[in-house]
Amino acid sequence: MNPFMRELIYRLVAKGVKLDDIASFIGSLANSMSFDAHITLEEINRRMCVSGWSDIELDDHTFELARSCFEAEGLIQAKEYHKGVKKKRVGQA
Repeated sequence: MNPFMRELIYRLVAKGVKLDDIASFIGSLANSMSFDAHITLEEINRRMCVSGWSDIELDDHTFELARSCFEAEGLIQAKEYHKGVKKKRVGQA
């Protein structure tokens, strides 16, 4: 297992996600993130609450760790914008 995914799982368990529910939680989280590459922590917590995960609230570190894991696994696309600055693509002026 990827050490970053392992760390994500440890952090989620520490936040109250049961081991039996980790796969479902991660699936819901990846699904929620996949709709918007620029989703905020507040919005992801709202979407997870609406999805039935109202007792779990992500912090910034766990949110960014999840995003990085999901991008590395190809579950979500990497953000094209970082902190409001558009990344240039090869061949762009």
